[in-house]
Amino acid sequence: GGHTSAGRGAAPLRAVTQPGEARPRGSWAPASPQPRSATLRIVYGHNQGRSPLPSAEPGGDRRLERDIARAIGAARNAASAALQVGANADACGLLRRAVEVARLQTKADPRLTCSLLHDLAGCERAAGEPGFVQHFAEAVQLARDHGIAKVLYSACQRMSGNPGSEPMPGAELVIQAALAALPTTDHKRRAIVLAHMAWTPPHCRDQARVTALLDEAEQHANQADVSARRSVLRARLYFAAGPGRREHTLELIAQLAQLASDHNTSRRAYLSLEPLLARFMLH
Repeated sequence: GGHTSAGRGAAPLRAVTQPGEARPRGSWAPASPQPRSATLRIVYGHNQGRSPLPSAEPGGDRRLERDIARAIGAARNAASAALQVGANADACGLLRRAVEVARLQTKADPRLTCSLLHDLAGCERAAGEPGFVQHFAEAVQLARDHGIAKVLYSACQRMSGNPGSEPMPGAELVIQAALAALPTTDHKRRAIVLAHMAWTPPHCRDQARVTALLDEAEQHANQADVSARRSVLRARLYFAAGPGRREHTLELIAQLAQLASDHNTSRRAYLSLEPLLARFMLH
């Protein structure tokens, strides 16, 4: 799936973006010409000793940082376009390049580096590449060190994905860090994180703790959207199994099915699978 360009026998996919040039999303071309910027020539391996580093010239530091920002933006835009056409391997290469460029900054921005590493890890997992584990761990550590809520929120869902699934090592610590980083007014994300916490060890082994977490999650979900309410219902349905709870379980299934019906046709079909399967297993 990820090696689209090779599968078609085409030249390697590469975004052709000069510094400051805006390209439409999904715009692709064969191998790019040599970039005009000295910084980008160095980054992309085209310099060959023809130009000094910009920092060696008057005002070079400012131009270096400007070119770095442009190179990162171009690489991220191109990677996004690659993902839209299933070129996961190409997206991985572009994001690796963006990470390398980010590390050229005089004062590295940990939030930018963390975001790039997280995006790269996601691409590598989709492409089946082995770098996922290392880059995901680096992104999570940076997010924990700097309280980066967006990455922690995404990471904790990946690390403890579904009720009853085996969580990744350290999932509970990342969930705790996500809760600490999220504002108390971010009702949607707090509800979802609390639901994931409820089905993650060691919390899932304590009924009183599960009840408290899901009650808190529901309070947030009532002030949020359908996705938050669905996460809480999925958790409640998971813990509702057992003798003498048939009617309660059927009620939860009906609520999940009702939430699924609020979506458009394609999304509704996907979200309806879980309540349908739960009803089937109950019978």
